[in-house]
Order: sequence, then structure tokens, then C-alpha cells
Amino acid sequence: MTDIHVADIFVPVAPGSSDTVAAKVWGNIQEFDQAFVACHGWLDNAATYNFIAPLIIRNHPGKAIFVAIDFSGHGLSSHSQERYFGPTGYLSDVKVIVDHFALETFVAVGHSMGGVILTNFCTIFPERVTHFISIEILGQADAPPSRFPVQLRAHYDTRDRRLASGSSKPRYPSLEAAAIARSQAKLSVPLEGARELAERGVEPVFTRTESGARVIEYTWRTDMALTLPWLGETTKEVAMTMLRGIQCPVLFVFGEDGYIDLTAPKIQERLAAVNTKEVLEVKGGHHPHLDRDSAPVIVDQILRFIQEYSAPTRAISIDTQRVTMPTSKL
Repeated sequence: MTDIHVADIFVPVAPGSSDTVAAKVWGNIQEFDQAFVACHGWLDNAATYNFIAPLIIRNHPGKAIFVAIDFSGHGLSSHSQERYFGPTGYLSDVKVIVDHFALETFVAVGHSMGGVILTNFCTIFPERVTHFISIEILGQADAPPSRFPVQLRAHYDTRDRRLASGSSKPRYPSLEAAAIARSQAKLSVPLEGARELAERGVEPVFTRTESGARVIEYTWRTDMALTLPWLGETTKEVAMTMLRGIQCPVLFVFGEDGYIDLTAPKIQERLAAVNTKEVLEVKGGHHPHLDRDSAPVIVDQILRFIQEYSAPTRAISIDTQRVTMPTSKL
């Protein structure tokens, strides 16, 4: 089997800037006929696609590249805090990467927060996205307008308390300990997947004890500002407008034990707002693409979906199609 070329790239956020957006790229960037651009979830990094990206490259009927972005403050990207304030800021990271590769069109793949960013991208730049794969997310979270000043105050109060106390990120005795901690966090990740995230997202910290002995600990590179109260909510009207504005076909992928209740009226309303879509349920939780068993199923369905919904059929309106993969087949 031919090895897949994998490389990290670093693109300045603006001409002359020292801040960069990093991306992990699978495939030959000099020769391809279809590009996938992928965005990760909150506190994750580009390695979230380590299981599905190689499968897409190997099984694609043509020549593909898969570009997974590290959002600012995540993975290997710079800590540019002005870009963290909700999904609008991260749109710039996507633009930086797709413009760097001069991609006229691409297949968008987004997990969780990354799916929110790409939902908005699809509506704002519909001519650039041919297909959208949305994993464990269905548009941007909404809240009543009265919540916004409360959330903003909580954000800045928390930031000020951290600055006053000099708080720092947790440190771990080993890379494995950092991965275990990530696997047990609120948005838990399978341990095998957490190890992939840790390989990219954890760095060593060197200190010395009072006796002079050198100590090596490990901490996540993720910017602490990302754990401040989230400013990524919007109003229901804006969230629904962004979903209705998607012109390309969308494959929604959900884990059977994930965080989306497909029977909830709010979710059904959001699904109905998307013109052309399919719904796929697979084994796993909030990170089904980091489940070794589910990853091949997801890839098979992505490639089938792209083939069936080719460019000439983009504007066709169809009813929701739901594809359920029984656990016994995974």
C-alpha cells in the first residue's frame, strides 16, 4: 500500500503577521481533483481527523487532499485571542487556509464547533462549498437576547479572576496522563482518540526542583482563554437563517450516544430548515469519527454521499433521508 504524504503547514493570518494558522494536510497538494477542508471541535485540534482522513485519501475514486485546520489557540496555531470570540472569528481561519491553497471549491467537514463555523461559511460563501459533512452538530447554539450581557459579564469576570490569581493550565506527569484527562473531560473522547489529540496538542514543560533536579511535565498547548465562558451563542433567528442559507447537500453524522437528540422538536425544526440533507447515525458518542469502528462507516457514507450528490444536483430539494447503520454492522 502506498504511503500517504502528510505534512503540517503554517499560514500567516495576514501579510507580515507573525501569527499563523496551522493545518495538517494528507495527500499530494500539487495534484488533486477534490479537496476536503475540515474543522475540529472546541479544545480539539486537527488530529481529530487522524482516523478518517487517511481512509478518505485511500478510498477516494480520484485524487483527493484532506486539509484539517487547527483553529487559533488550538493545536499548533498561534494564540490570537481576538479570534476566539464566537464562531465569527474562526471564519477568518478557514478563509486563510482555503485562500492559501487557492481552492475555488471544496468539501467541508466540521465536527461540533467546527461544524458551526462551516455552517456559517456555507451560507456566507455558498459558491465555494460543494458538500458539507456536519458531525455531531446542527447549527449554532441559540439563546434569548437577555442572555448575552450576562454571558459577556461572566466571560470578563472569569478572565479578571484568572489574571488576579495567576492561574495556569493543569500539568500532567506524562503524555498518557494528559490523554486520559482529555478522555474523561465533559465532552469526552475515546481514549484512543484522545491519544491522537494529545500527540498534536500537548507540549513538555521543563522545571527544576529546589534541589536542582530537572522535572518534565506535560500540558495542553490550548490557550486558557478558550475555557472562559463561551461567547458563541446567537439568536434563534440568526441560527435558523444560517441553516436555511446552506445551498449544498449536507450529510449530518451523529453518534448513537452523542449529545444530539434527533427526536427533539428543536432538532427536527433545524433539520427541516436544511434543503438537501441526509442523517447518518453510527456507534459512538460526541466524537464518532474518533471511534475506530465507526470511522470506516463514516468514510464510506461520505464518499457515497459525494458521488450521489454531484454538482448538477446541488439545487434539488429533497425530503430528509435518514440512514441508520445498525451497531451489528459496525
